[in-house]
Amino acid sequence: MNEQNEKAKLNILVFTAHPDDHVSCSGTLLKLKKLGFEINECLFTKGESSGLFKDGQFSAGIDPITLAEVRSKEFAAASKLFGTKEVYFLNQPNHGIQKSLELYKTIVGIIRKVKPFVVFMHGANDYNEDHTQVYDSCLSALRMAANPQFLELGQRFRVPIALCFDGLFLSNAQVIVDVTDEQDAKQKILDCYKSQTPKDSMGYKVDGAIATYRGYQRSVINSLGKSGQAAEGFSIPDKFPLAGDELIGLISKLN
Repeated sequence: MNEQNEKAKLNILVFTAHPDDHVSCSGTLLKLKKLGFEINECLFTKGESSGLFKDGQFSAGIDPITLAEVRSKEFAAASKLFGTKEVYFLNQPNHGIQKSLELYKTIVGIIRKVKPFVVFMHGANDYNEDHTQVYDSCLSALRMAANPQFLELGQRFRVPIALCFDGLFLSNAQVIVDVTDEQDAKQKILDCYKSQTPKDSMGYKVDGAIATYRGYQRSVINSLGKSGQAAEGFSIPDKFPLAGDELIGLISKLN
């Protein structure tokens, strides 16, 4: 395998509906970053209609332009901490993402350009309509990207691994990643989003509780109880199995 293709194997592509959604998989992203993976993100909306915390109170009905500016600055600060290589902004309407052929094709083009080894995205059982629309759109695009259609968008590419990160309703995770060593860095990323999850807010506490719960599961799964205090859970998208041979090949090279 030539050097260019080998480097392409170390790309990550994260699909998120809103600017702070990558917090759910941030520990795993940071862990992979340490191994040499490059992070790319595809952000569907600017989060312009969600409201924000001000003076300890959550306020709705904020001017969309103002809110988009606030959340874009927070996202930029978090992306800097991640060391994100490139961000693709789709400028879809917050609370209004709709599946369409044009949206599928846009995602296919990004997948074929980035050629990620791992894709992270929202899950099918998420509570948020934007999140489930992103899941459905990305799942269709993953399949399209691997097929000989829309070749004007680039050479066909089959993503080896796609994983859905936790939402508020936890998935039946098939993959759990210990992120205890990444917790301090993950906390700094979460702290970027003061308009959405300020310290001592319910959302801030829930994020920590989920990490603790997944950490407990991780210690139970390996029967050793030594996996640490925090973890992140992931499910495998429906009818898009992992490419185990490519995963084994990558593991052999990393070792």
